[in-house]
Amino acid sequence: TVGKAFQQATINAGGSSRLRITITAPNDTPLSGIAISDNLPDDLVILSSPAPVTTCTGGTLTAVPGTKLIRLTGGSIASAGGNCTITVYVTSQSGGPHVNTIPGGTLASNEGRTDLNNRSATLTVTVTGSSTGNPTNSCRASS
Repeated sequence: TVGKAFQQATINAGGSSRLRITITAPNDTPLSGIAISDNLPDDLVILSSPAPVTTCTGGTLTAVPGTKLIRLTGGSIASAGGNCTITVYVTSQSGGPHVNTIPGGTLASNEGRTDLNNRSATLTVTVTGSSTGNPTNSCRASS
């Protein structure tokens, strides 16, 4: 299965939040050749620091700072029921809720296992008011 969450569900514009994607192997088999992609919403971008990382053994993580695509290929989870993670820090200058969804069926493995459910997390970005003292523009976070 796939899980995802923002460490900070609400940030100020220009702030950062850790996005963690967790891939869990089924209880009956380890996974190899794991591949998954996550396209961030239009107003979110990957930060360079801290650098994107993965704990998926042997996997190649592509997450170029300033872009929106997170991609893992060739990862493995050595034990049935085990998991691995992808960690990327993101930011936005645009206020409001930004829903990040990995569509069902996106996860692939050599064993043919996937997660058929859409997996989403929401990052809400608060933009401070203008110099005229307008209130902040913020929306409720949900996941």
